[in-house]
Amino acid sequence: MDDIHKQKLQLGRKLAYLKRCIRVNELLTLHETECSVRVRIFNRYIKPDFKISYAQFNNMMNEHNPAKQLAEIEAQINNL
Repeated sequence: MDDIHKQKLQLGRKLAYLKRCIRVNELLTLHETECSVRVRIFNRYIKPDFKISYAQFNNMMNEHNPAKQLAEIEAQINNL
């Protein structure tokens, strides 16, 4: 496997992860209120759809600006 192919695979995995981060963040924004608890939102709306643990959910929420990263990675993939 050549280096360009490996790089495309790595970028593709990161791209898919960032898309999931964005979708999870959208669901959280949609269902979160001032008095809601994130664990309940996670258990009710996110865990059934994404099949992730609460630790993975927290990691996704800590991702810095996934939309910007997504655009950068798409540009990198298009340039390869």
